Amino acid sequence: MASTALSNDATDTNSTIAASENVIESPTTLTSPDKLLSSAGIQKCKWSELLSGEVFWRDQCRFLKEHGYTLRARYQPDWKPSWLGTSKKFYECEDSEILLNPNVMDASRNDKSLVMLKCLHRKHNHLEILLGKVLSRVNPQCFPGNHCVPFLDVLEPPDCEYVIVVMPYLVRWDIVPFETIGEIIEFFRQIFEAEELKSQKGLLFMHNLNIAHEYVPSVMVDA
Repeated sequence: MASTALSNDATDTNSTIAASENVIESPTTLTSPDKLLSSAGIQKCKWSELLSGEVFWRDQCRFLKEHGYTLRARYQPDWKPSWLGTSKKFYECEDSEILLNPNVMDASRNDKSLVMLKCLHRKHNHLEILLGKVLSRVNPQCFPGNHCVPFLDVLEPPDCEYVIVVMPYLVRWDIVPFETIGEIIEFFRQIFEAEELKSQKGLLFMHNLNIAHEYVPSVMVDA
């Protein structure tokens, strides 16, 4: 497990496609019976059909492919559920996994590495897009305490009110176990560094850019 600790977005964001909390991390998926989805506000659904929030990603599949990003089989335009016509249960198949937060999506690049995609409304989220670009250009040698998740790319689908931001594929720090003592030491070094900046210098690297961080960030790792 890599030990780089990162915070989530520099700005507070609102859900753009569905009414769910927008958190920068790997998209949560679920393959259990429909009744377990009620806690996430998702009504009973047909597993062989895309949810309304998933249709956006299917529609952008070819555009993303042209830019070097490949979505999972479920979001390909010609997708057919792999369990149909077989003895398999739907929850045994990868393409039955649905998104609890349709604002974010995992994808693979041409080099097979994973990234996270996030859709942002051009108008409603214009400040987040702008600040994300600014913070992603900050020289780490000048601001080594900048642990904001960087924008790797910003894609603008044609005839679409959303932009798609590409970010590193991150997970919560407590999901993947540490493998070495060095990882543990480096993790806490970065945590203490962030805490020192927060408590003593008020997130100096952001405030020097006149950016106010209005909530405590989540701790993510590039595992």
